[in-house]
Amino acid sequence: MKNLGNKLLTILFGWLFVFGSIFFVIFIVKLIPSKLVFIDKPDMPQKFKKLAEFKDYSSFFVAKYNNLNRIDVLFKNQALESKEELKVQIFDDKNKLIFEQNYDSGNFGDTNRVRMDFKTFTDSQGKRFKVLITPLKIVDWKMYFGVKDDDIDLIQYFGNSFNLKDTIINSFNLISNKVFLLPIITVTLFLW
Repeated sequence: MKNLGNKLLTILFGWLFVFGSIFFVIFIVKLIPSKLVFIDKPDMPQKFKKLAEFKDYSSFFVAKYNNLNRIDVLFKNQALESKEELKVQIFDDKNKLIFEQNYDSGNFGDTNRVRMDFKTFTDSQGKRFKVLITPLKIVDWKMYFGVKDDDIDLIQYFGNSFNLKDTIINSFNLISNKVFLLPIITVTLFLW
């Protein structure tokens, strides 16, 4: 009977050690800053529209998560020859200007995404933002911007905000997943 008690105690401490180790590793990994990325309409085909054909072009997008702090918009400078100038503006859900930048298309690659950083919106999830592209100087009609289903092709980026309570809860949720329970069951069987 004493051997059974020692064996159960060994299993309990082994299980706590494995559980604690896995929790600690997941907790530390969750503390590492990272960015969430959301690609709008990933299954839609990409098309390009000539910048010169529009007085301005706008579309809306809805932020997928909180902490929106950047978008990337797709542009194409055909054969790297365009000398056109354009302005990109981003407006929040209250139509307040949050980003404005003039660009010389000669600085764009043949097809590349242009990064647009702005102040982090902590409560951005579900809110509607507007992107407006305006040609400032049309020279050669060789500048394009990407669209998907007539919406400007963009990628949303979200920063993470540190919240100890959420980090602990997320760590426990990951451990409760069956994949992470397998090492605990294995140690239990091994120690038995």
